[in-house]
Amino acid sequence: MAARKKATGSSAKGTASQKQKAPTAAQKNEIRKRLDSLFTRAVEQKKAAHQQSTAIGRGPLTIGGRNLKKGAAFELFALGCLLHYMREQGFDIEAKNVGPGNTLTFAGGPSMADKSVHSWFCITKKSSPMLEAWVSIEATTISSSLSNGTKPSAKKASAHHHEFDVALFTPLEKEPHRPSYTQLVLGASCKDFLVKKEQVREALGLRMETGRLINAAKTSLCDWFVPKIPVDPASAVVLFSKGSNCEAYAHPVDKLGLYVRQLQPWMAAYSPLKASGSPTGKALKKDNGLAKK
Repeated sequence: MAARKKATGSSAKGTASQKQKAPTAAQKNEIRKRLDSLFTRAVEQKKAAHQQSTAIGRGPLTIGGRNLKKGAAFELFALGCLLHYMREQGFDIEAKNVGPGNTLTFAGGPSMADKSVHSWFCITKKSSPMLEAWVSIEATTISSSLSNGTKPSAKKASAHHHEFDVALFTPLEKEPHRPSYTQLVLGASCKDFLVKKEQVREALGLRMETGRLINAAKTSLCDWFVPKIPVDPASAVVLFSKGSNCEAYAHPVDKLGLYVRQLQPWMAAYSPLKASGSPTGKALKKDNGLAKK
């Protein structure tokens, strides 16, 4: 009997709650505003967390509007190694086209050089030509220059230009364009895995498309990296990899102006840019790094 009374009381409470007044239009509007505010705040917090996770230097980093993937992170590490080494050689480095909050925006894939969209680095030193460092920029090739100025259709244009993951050029124009191989000083292909022959063949293709092999080596356009290069123009093409097997491929392709170097995040003081002192690569472990031979 008591249980039945309890159930009856519960039913009475439910009936009372159903008789409560429905929210007014003003109350509904206030609820919507609060929900919108909470949603906006959640989006902002998620965006801030993503920016912090891809931070570089003092501010967040965006890469062509895409998430910072493993390969892109290694490209930026290679860029950092290169710039750090150049600074040690007495170069002054200044980031250009820096966005709010010290944001640097790089291309997320093969792209033209566009100074209104992308960030780049201006590199200067007394008695040395001014240089610019870029990420994921395509350059026109020797084979393209042999086409007698004929402009290819969009379907046939792919082989007229090739991408460098990291590259140094002589100062580029403001308008969006693909720089010429004649403006290249150093171009790098970056692989965040063990090098295989196919990557070496790919890099040799970049070498052939950006410089003609000559009998007598010329003074390098990047003599702080390697003093003489056997191609004309005397630019350097580099294959950066985090693989420990780089030394197995470093020779004899260096005789063609292609330089294979190992980069590893654990290498001290961003110094994995020094060349191996011998074909066996024994000096590579000692130097951990990009000095000229």
